[in-house]
Amino acid sequence: MLETIKRSNRKIVLISNCYSEEVGVIRQSALAKYFDNMYLSFEQGIKKPNPKIFIKCIEELNVTPNECLYIGDGGDNELEAASDIGMTAIQAGWYLERSGQLKERRNLSFPLLHTPKDILKYLE
Repeated sequence: MLETIKRSNRKIVLISNCYSEEVGVIRQSALAKYFDNMYLSFEQGIKKPNPKIFIKCIEELNVTPNECLYIGDGGDNELEAASDIGMTAIQAGWYLERSGQLKERRNLSFPLLHTPKDILKYLE
C-alpha cells in the first residue's frame, strides 16, 4: 500500500505521539523510507490532538487541509482534531480488530478502514 501511494507521487507523512526512546526506533524502522517527513511529538514539542502539529505539517508541505487524508486509530482525539482543521479523517481499524479493541474504540463519526489497502479507495 505504501509503495503504491509513493509511486503515485503523493506525499506520505507520519504524525505520531511518541517518547524520546521511540524516536530512533521510528526513524530507523523499515517503513521510514516511505515517509516524506515525520512529525514526532517528542521532537516537535507538540502532541496530538493539538492542532498545531497538523498545521505545521500542512504548512511545511505547502498544501491545504482539504488536500490531506488523515488516517489514525482514533486515540487521543486525533481524528476530531484533523477533521476540525479541514482534513478528511478516517479511522484505521485493522489492528484494533485484530487486538479485539475495535468495539470499544470505534468512532462512528468517521469512516472505518478494515485493511491498509482500503486507503487506496480514498485516493482514486
